[in-house]
Amino acid sequence: MKYWTIAWKLCRVGEVAGTGTGTGNGNGNGNGNGNGNGNEAARQREQHEGARLAGQSREVDGVHEPARDPAVEAAKKPSNSGGGAECLVEHCIAVSTSTDHPGNGSAASAGKESYVPGPEMKVARPVVVSSLTLPPHSYVYNIVPAGRHLVAISSDDSLRICDPETLQLSAHGVIDHIHHGVTCFVSPSSEPDTVFTVGRDGFVRCWDIRSGKKTLELKDETSTPILSLAVTPGKTAIAAGTELAHSQATVQIWDPRYPKQAPILRYVECHNDDVTELSYHPTHPSTLLSGSTDGLVNIYNTLIASEDDTLLAVFNHGASIHHAGFLAADTIYALSHDEQLSIYSMPPNASQPPASLTADETASAAADPADVVFGDLRPRVGCEYVVDVLPFAGGAVVGAGSHSVGKLDLVPLTCTGRGQWSFAMEETLSLAGAHGEEIVRTMYVDDQSNTVYTGGEDGTVRAWRSMVDDQGEGKGEGPSQFGPARHGRKRESTVGEKHRKPY
Repeated sequence: MKYWTIAWKLCRVGEVAGTGTGTGNGNGNGNGNGNGNGNEAARQREQHEGARLAGQSREVDGVHEPARDPAVEAAKKPSNSGGGAECLVEHCIAVSTSTDHPGNGSAASAGKESYVPGPEMKVARPVVVSSLTLPPHSYVYNIVPAGRHLVAISSDDSLRICDPETLQLSAHGVIDHIHHGVTCFVSPSSEPDTVFTVGRDGFVRCWDIRSGKKTLELKDETSTPILSLAVTPGKTAIAAGTELAHSQATVQIWDPRYPKQAPILRYVECHNDDVTELSYHPTHPSTLLSGSTDGLVNIYNTLIASEDDTLLAVFNHGASIHHAGFLAADTIYALSHDEQLSIYSMPPNASQPPASLTADETASAAADPADVVFGDLRPRVGCEYVVDVLPFAGGAVVGAGSHSVGKLDLVPLTCTGRGQWSFAMEETLSLAGAHGEEIVRTMYVDDQSNTVYTGGEDGTVRAWRSMVDDQGEGKGEGPSQFGPARHGRKRESTVGEKHRKPY
């Protein structure tokens, strides 16, 4: 099965070269001749990078931020003085075509190894880059689609709404101070103009992005920081996962029709560390998945009030959970903070009540193969970190990043048979240049416009499309048809490192 429905056209390496600017030399030659001493700037940037990576377990107010790339700072400046008009920089990433000209042309990149895609590599280029008028030294934590808009949360605790084609802010494009320490947000497909957010202040809030108004607020009596969030289709239930506090990490569920009431369900014994991921089953909204830094991924039947009986399955991933979710009705994935990926088959009663299963379905589920353990993805796909796993029909796409050479590869993960999963490395799409030396925090693939969106620690959102052919006849072809994509009680587990998320 081919997972890029339109053939990606190969590009000339020369077309990858952008217009990167140094602090004093903006001709894109990448020689790093900015103002000051380039070697000293490179040394200082490496020190900042090491300090940042060493302290990524919790990024809260007061943590030292790394020095920013002058080219990125230039992109953040308003195009005029008329009320913070957005500065859009098209095709501004510079990717060197020679090892003699590394980096993006800034002095800080002098001596750094550059990334040049191979002749057979499918390549996308940034067509729009925007800071969304974020203040200096801000991170973009996450981006999601919401109706006709693209929405981002960032380290300045704002919600920013923009047009996905131009990345220009909408009429109510900035909602400030949505939380004291925003951590997570979602936009249910059934509520296209609605965004739900959570934060370290312990609140769950709902926002109408058309008016910029808050329409709902939920909070329990403990005020524990909330790290994860999931909302059922139709907004019938809202689940939130908390940080470990007072020896408890809680999964709590509200009925939004009764916002003044306490959560209708609270699971306090199913995890013994921060709850970092929540996801509802794609077709059975009473089935909830949770992941935690205790290394466990749990599956619940939320129709059961008793915590002793609610667990349908527990998977011990053996490392702190960064992302987890459903690849299919009977298949889940788990990605740890140390880049270990596994795919697990759920028992038949974990995806739907046993009474609803036919005899054939029960027999088929019982014949499921063993779990697939890929282990550390860094040597397998050639990266330094993994951004996320995006499920789609028949598989997923893994975002594999390398900040030292400035690249992000989208690697298809395909199901080649019943329970047989493999990486289609030959179908990899390279986002050459990525966000430079800064880590990519989030990615989203829009299969309608064939556009990939990324957000990173450089404080920018970037829209990518594939390269045109030599005759310029391409029209931005890209990936399409990307979709939303064990029994027993809790067991002892291995705690892995935490990083990159805002908490």
